[in-house]
Amino acid sequence: MVKAMIAFLKKPSTVVGIVTALLFQILFPIIWLTAYDHVTDRVDQFKLAIVNEDRGNIGEKVVQDLSNHLSFQVTKVDSLKQAMNDLEQRKYRMVIEIPANFSSLVQQLNQKAPFIFHINESNPTMIKNVMHSVANEVAKAANHESIKAGIEATFEQAHMPANQAKKMATMLSERVVMKIEPLHSVSNFSSSMIPMMVVMACFVGSMMMAMQMQKVSTELKEQFTKWERFSARMLINFASAIIISSIGATLIYSLGDHLAGGFLSLWLFQVTCMLAFLFVAQISLLLLGDAGAWVNIALLSIQLVSSGALIPRELLSPFYLEIGKYLPATYAVDGLMNLVLGGSGISETVASLLWITIGAAILGLLCVSLQRDTWAHSPREIASTK
Repeated sequence: MVKAMIAFLKKPSTVVGIVTALLFQILFPIIWLTAYDHVTDRVDQFKLAIVNEDRGNIGEKVVQDLSNHLSFQVTKVDSLKQAMNDLEQRKYRMVIEIPANFSSLVQQLNQKAPFIFHINESNPTMIKNVMHSVANEVAKAANHESIKAGIEATFEQAHMPANQAKKMATMLSERVVMKIEPLHSVSNFSSSMIPMMVVMACFVGSMMMAMQMQKVSTELKEQFTKWERFSARMLINFASAIIISSIGATLIYSLGDHLAGGFLSLWLFQVTCMLAFLFVAQISLLLLGDAGAWVNIALLSIQLVSSGALIPRELLSPFYLEIGKYLPATYAVDGLMNLVLGGSGISETVASLLWITIGAAILGLLCVSLQRDTWAHSPREIASTK
């Protein structure tokens, strides 16, 4: 057994396997822990919109109070339609609507004024949880301001006995009711996990495929030129992306119970994602050979943390926020959220993925151009010499 172990350790593949496993343990903690370090300290990066349609003056007082005390980036928007459009595009995480009759209802003892919260649930699950908590806090703050305004308006009308004043104050203890209107409501948690699942499956699959293609390319270097081998890899990438995505999209469409888009859109988008991942995964291998697989391990981890699949991107540190703009996972997650959970469309994300694919293809061409071509004879000439 000892001799067998020594024989294993003498093989380069064994050493490569051990180093690869070690790199997973080194790279994942470094990337994940630095990316998510003090994430909760950056919740002030969340953007909320307030639309005040109140015809009285209490709504404006509430808006001023919220703007001063909420630890988020609060923007006053005049048009509810514009705010909802921005919410659809995830420019805002929540839209707070103060209805036109808010002041009037607050001052009526037998009425309660609604405070409407629009939350886009086509987002990481963290957004839904945080925004629901924020809605509760906002409703409490709105109640505080509304109670003061309601009492002032009531007591201005007449002097009241102490017992009646106490009864009145009790009735005014809750003047605002919270009303949450979700945009693209998600009832099944598994649906919210589809974007991350697809990104991981696509890139890990692309990593494995690129490694095997690199081995085959090395084996064929005496028979074909570097450009013939590179062209063949490109054609195989295109064909594989179509076939693999057909199976993946079919399974998602069959097993998923919440798909905002149709099967054709999902399939075409997954083909686009798969192409981008395949072209990106092969760059390091074309440049560094088999050692490029270790670069892809780091790319896998970086894309998972910077894509926005797990936590909103605005909570990331500036480094990961910036690097995510140039990686396909960011746009894959955004497009899949729109297709699976609901959203404003995928035209911009598709364009970004295509640009990344084209850029990766150009980098691949440059890497191949730097390689030394060891091909000397055509396959026919090789065969004739045997």
